[in-house]
Amino acid sequence: MKTVTIRRATQADVPTVVDLWTEAAGWLRDRGSDQWQYPIKMDNGRNAIAGGPLPAVSVERSHLFPRLASGGVQSWALRC
Repeated sequence: MKTVTIRRATQADVPTVVDLWTEAAGWLRDRGSDQWQYPIKMDNGRNAIAGGPLPAVSVERSHLFPRLASGGVQSWALRC
């Protein structure tokens, strides 16, 4: 059984989000998509974490982060 931990994201999680963004952008680029082909705005991630409870979920060595929309969490991204 895998251990799932849900905790409040901290500023220390910003580099993981940046890595996830960069990896996803590369995956999309390699498949011919121009989605996310611009630098991530670090301040957006920092402000989202500072602005309220933003969950970060760890599943053993995987990380799950919410994708935000104006109404709250839109979906989840899992990085293994």
